[in-house]
Amino acid sequence: MDWKFTQVHTVLIALGRELGGRRLHPSLLRGFESRTDIIADHVSSVRHIRGEDLGRRKGFYQITIEGPRFSGTWNFFSGELEDLVSSITPA
Repeated sequence: MDWKFTQVHTVLIALGRELGGRRLHPSLLRGFESRTDIIADHVSSVRHIRGEDLGRRKGFYQITIEGPRFSGTWNFFSGELEDLVSSITPA
């Protein structure tokens, strides 16, 4: 999917800036629990869902955007999200 023309793209860019070249890890997401500065009038969050909590081996990362114009939730496996963020974040 081409995320460039979606609201998720804005969150991915903010996440890339927050990571600053570091590998994605759940402990680095504390600043993404409930952000209102990424998309005007919307709350954006990125969180890690542990596989253990789901009764399976692998967990995933979840991006959520809630607001008056659009809302949605998108799930990504760790490597998938990390690759996506690094592909759109300037080196």
